[in-house]
Amino acid sequence: MKTVKELYRETLSKNEFKYLDNLMDVIDFGKALAEHDKEILIDNDKKYHELLLAVGRKFTNETRHETALRYIQEAEANVGDEDKENKE
Repeated sequence: MKTVKELYRETLSKNEFKYLDNLMDVIDFGKALAEHDKEILIDNDKKYHELLLAVGRKFTNETRHETALRYIQEAEANVGDEDKENKE
């Protein structure tokens, strides 16, 4: 019998479910999906907190999230302006 990770990888890579031929495989597949999703959430959480901690100082009446978002939006707007200048 294949391991949960092997079953998960094969099923996702081939986008087929023929390997899920009994109830235990379905349960194992669900557990593998849940574990995979949990790993992704943990990774995303770490990345998000890394961005928040990169904010050296937050502005008054803003959360670190709001300040980080504003920094990113301002930087993106400036890049757009630079692109316009370079084209002219």
